[in-house]
Amino acid sequence: MFASSVGKLAHLVAFLSLLVRCRSEYVPGKINGEVVILDTKSFPEAIKDPSNPLWLLKFYAPWCGHCKKIAPVLEKASLQVKGQMAIGKIDCTTEKGLCNEYKVRGYPTLKYSIDGEIDDYPLGRDQASIVKFARKMSAPPLQIVASYEEAMEYATAKAEDGVIFLGYDPTNKPDEVPSGFYQVFSKVARRKQASGHFLWLEPSDPESIKTPAIVKRIEPDVKVRFLENVESLTAEALAEWFTEQSLPLVNMLGPDNFQKVSKMGRPLAIAVADTEDTEQVKALKEHMLKYITSSENDKYYYGIMDGKKFIRFLGQFNVGEEHIPQFLVLDGPTKTFWQNETYSNLFEFIKAIDDGEIQSETASRTSRKGVLGKLEHYFISYFPYSLVALLLTVFGFVWMLVPAFEEDPYSQSALEEMMEEMEGTNQPEGDEGEETKKKK
Repeated sequence: MFASSVGKLAHLVAFLSLLVRCRSEYVPGKINGEVVILDTKSFPEAIKDPSNPLWLLKFYAPWCGHCKKIAPVLEKASLQVKGQMAIGKIDCTTEKGLCNEYKVRGYPTLKYSIDGEIDDYPLGRDQASIVKFARKMSAPPLQIVASYEEAMEYATAKAEDGVIFLGYDPTNKPDEVPSGFYQVFSKVARRKQASGHFLWLEPSDPESIKTPAIVKRIEPDVKVRFLENVESLTAEALAEWFTEQSLPLVNMLGPDNFQKVSKMGRPLAIAVADTEDTEQVKALKEHMLKYITSSENDKYYYGIMDGKKFIRFLGQFNVGEEHIPQFLVLDGPTKTFWQNETYSNLFEFIKAIDDGEIQSETASRTSRKGVLGKLEHYFISYFPYSLVALLLTVFGFVWMLVPAFEEDPYSQSALEEMMEEMEGTNQPEGDEGEETKKKK
């Protein structure tokens, strides 16, 4: 009896502790180890608090399903990143002005702030990715190298995506007051280090390098890109260039980066592949790099997607597993796509799109999962012929006993959740929000 009472008391204490944590308010100067509530009054002070220079910010609505799903992830992550990153949440149903100011269009929207500068959060929404983000943003933003060769070795061996930015200014002397461009470069490197790797060249023999101040974008097996005349660049202009150039020329697309790449302002040219076939992936990447470097076409971003793992997501763009590998062009925000499985050459595929031989289509979003979802998709795509097939099927069921279709066991897909967000399932004024609030 006593043990039972003690157990119930322990559970009550744990529940109350969780309740307190969930309702933690921002306290200036306190190093936060829990998710804190921010509002219009506390937000400006919080993001400029020297005790918490780095913040992960969740803009959410109480009725949003994805917001509820990520809440415990953030709570757990907040304990691991205490002292490195604070985590705050903003309720957009009550702080509408703040959410409008930062252009929140869907829930949850994750952003980050460093030294008061707000930017889009670039990594995955799982606990490991959030912790990784905090670790990276807490590390020194600049690495010093003595030569271009050392910078290339760094890009090959240490940069996960192989893309780095190398800054150099011959007027910058390590033992003197830093040059103006060095200060701009280091400031932007601190702000953007989540989506790039930043090196600064301090040659052991300064006389061996005759170039003026410059920034190089370096990616293995890719032609180096230069940004010249940088001495007069503002931090905002340099940050914008870094954002445009931060993606590898060919991205491995998945839950961590699909949203980011699809919202960068260009359509996505995707090679759908069997990623377990490493030779196929290697050949597709080389083929895409050849197209990119030969055409210097800045109309698209490029990527490779696992056609087996994300086949349900790709199904709404008429991509079937039997046609892997194939190419697909997708404009994420509008859900417009161009697809034709008969093309195995990207040069010919893009030309056919440009010549109007491949017409654009609009993705058909299935409302059901598994086999039923696929049937619904095909019914809509092939109507009215599908109606005839349905009637024949119903007639056949009168005469035969056939086991009912079962749900596909692969019932969840990270990319499907991303597509729900991309389509606005959790948008501020979406149907889901209104219906949910009515039910409540």
